[in-house]
Amino acid sequence: MCLPTTSQNLYFDSSKPYSRLLRRFLDLKVNESTLWDLISVSGKLADNNLFILKQLQDFLNIASASTAVKTNALLTKNPEMADQLFNMLKPALTGVLSAMPIGESDPENDPMYSKAIYFYGCAWVCRSIIEEGMSNGTAPDWTALERLKTLPLLNMKDSWWTQAGVVQKLQLDNAKEPKYRMQKGSEKLMGRRLCKVCGIYPCDEI
Repeated sequence: MCLPTTSQNLYFDSSKPYSRLLRRFLDLKVNESTLWDLISVSGKLADNNLFILKQLQDFLNIASASTAVKTNALLTKNPEMADQLFNMLKPALTGVLSAMPIGESDPENDPMYSKAIYFYGCAWVCRSIIEEGMSNGTAPDWTALERLKTLPLLNMKDSWWTQAGVVQKLQLDNAKEPKYRMQKGSEKLMGRRLCKVCGIYPCDEI
């Protein structure tokens, strides 16, 4: 018997307010797709899925400077905060996804935009945008996320990513072509690099 994945637990556990809030995010539409198309609730990626539900929750946790435990506690005590949290994070999530070349492909290269480290790096940008707005006493400037479109998001082998330190270029013995792999644990570094692209001052935690 297979145990349910973390994503399945999140999806089916309607007793927790954060799980119910996640379902509201799945109803959002980005370009021609809803998040139901882009996010896997089973924990396994299928055709057209970019991320799993647990990764969506991780994105929202980073952007909101919270954790699942804290958010559940907050929403249990103050149910009306669900609307505030949703309205704060909705433009962050849709802005990041709208800047991705979803549906486009480069058959010779591996895309960057579907990598979890890139997704989490974008979450750090969103957190920085929120904190910058709070410190200035202004609304978050989500238009800054549009600058992410200038990046080589269809090609993780592009020199921009290796120079940024988020992708390793490995020349293995006897191999004609180098190998490329994501730098493990580089989410915050990715966030700093993306903040620079967006013209946003990085939040203190990165």
